[in-house]
Amino acid sequence: MKKIIISSLIGQNIDKYFRKAISIIPLLNSVLAKKVKTTNPESFVFFLYGGIGDAILVISLINKISEFCDVVVLCDKRLEKISFLFHSNVSIIKYNKKGFIRQSFKIKRKISKKSIFVHHTPVIELYLIKVMLGIPRSIGYISDYSKINSIGIFLKPVSVNSKNILKRYQDILKVLKSNFFYNKVQYENCIERRPKPFQSVDNSRYIVISISKSPQWKMGKMNEYEYAKVADFFAFSYGYNVIFVGSDSERSQIDRAIRKSGNCNKFINSAGETTLSELAEIIKGADFVISNDNGVSHLAAHYEKKLLVLFFFSDPEVYKWHYENYKYIFNPIKCCMPCIGFSQFPVDNYPVICRNDLICNRSMSHVHVIDEILKTKWIELDSKI
Repeated sequence: MKKIIISSLIGQNIDKYFRKAISIIPLLNSVLAKKVKTTNPESFVFFLYGGIGDAILVISLINKISEFCDVVVLCDKRLEKISFLFHSNVSIIKYNKKGFIRQSFKIKRKISKKSIFVHHTPVIELYLIKVMLGIPRSIGYISDYSKINSIGIFLKPVSVNSKNILKRYQDILKVLKSNFFYNKVQYENCIERRPKPFQSVDNSRYIVISISKSPQWKMGKMNEYEYAKVADFFAFSYGYNVIFVGSDSERSQIDRAIRKSGNCNKFINSAGETTLSELAEIIKGADFVISNDNGVSHLAAHYEKKLLVLFFFSDPEVYKWHYENYKYIFNPIKCCMPCIGFSQFPVDNYPVICRNDLICNRSMSHVHVIDEILKTKWIELDSKI
């Protein structure tokens, strides 16, 4: 019921203006708190919540900080599966969303009060978590995305004007480097935890396709037929095996797409059959990846894979990555697109109640996807595998 209420237009506006109003609380705390010159914090503390894609977006910031200082990450039990992406010297503390208040008393004993809490997003929930953990000092987007501010630290606010999430995280890193890491030597033992390598089928070359967003989102994806046509083209024209990936809840949807194709013997439905670390190895071994804007696309981007991302209702200027082989399609055929984008005061990201019959799902077809892949020259156009 809560999701339905907040998904409504009225609910979204209530949430937006309520959050804007209460953002004054951490801002006042920033102004009134006793400040100290903290040049050598014991650690930086992050609190991760939400979806896997959101968590993967912030991991590069966490790993960069861990090259200079210890980092403690409070990780929802649903997100502990991404722990292999962190550097080996990042400490992970698991929490359960239900009953967090009770757990917080135990967790706060594991975190030094000389640590600094990082607000990677200005949602009020992060400020409340900081208070519950008894961490007096913090830095980041305290009340909104317009400035990097601090609580309890002598630090001049830094104005920020980027709407892209990854660039906003880079701005946090710049502030930390100039104020805390300028005379520090990088750690030598910062290595990523390595999962078990994936052995591809018959050692053949393959591509990866992710066709869904998540079960509760009815938007953000093409019709199953369109994905089948994409897979058919690359299987028939270039001999690729196609591995469809996703969660167990997406398995039946992928099965339907495969049944609509003419090359079923070249397709593998791995949805629900791999751990996230195994999925990472599948992605790393692929020639390229085609994915909607979801956790799979962010995981592929984390490894800087050749990647084509399909944006429907979300704003690519906010969620895109920045490297040479990252490509995306966004075809706004109606003024409501995108309906999820940048906000100075972030609101709960629930599936919206669409008043336009999910028109964004029909904003592109297999033709757009195939043409974009061929333009990249990721495969030789005059040869088969």
